[in-house]
Amino acid sequence: MVTLPIIIFGGTIGNVLSFLVLIRRRMRVTSVYFYLTVLSCSDTLVLYVSAFKTWVAEVSGFELMRVSDASCKVTTFLVLFGLYVSSWIIVLLTVDRCVAVCFPLRAAWLCTVRHARRLTLALVLVICVYNFHVFWTFGLYTREESDRMYC
Repeated sequence: MVTLPIIIFGGTIGNVLSFLVLIRRRMRVTSVYFYLTVLSCSDTLVLYVSAFKTWVAEVSGFELMRVSDASCKVTTFLVLFGLYVSSWIIVLLTVDRCVAVCFPLRAAWLCTVRHARRLTLALVLVICVYNFHVFWTFGLYTREESDRMYC
């Protein structure tokens, strides 16, 4: 009960500070900073949709996923979306740095902010399509042995 608020508070402060530093004009000239900015946003999304939701459920007993069928589906989609984006942004960042180190002459063309934006947009679209099944495969149901609703 004490751990989650500390993680949420520390994660929020860290992600907001990272975001504020990374959006400065001097920082926006390389693809690494763009990827790190997107990572701080996606990590904040996961932090609030997952950890904060869990903490609120522990403290108050209110579970957002059990309010309606739509809230179950949207919350599940956002959790999966945020987790996948965070993971795959790290992959794009790693590939970007690998290209910069192993192929320095090609890095001037490949490792640009414009290229990073396009890759990130493609990544977000692929993850949305990949997780779109949540809207027809997830939903609220009641177990026979209890009267509780589950998502």
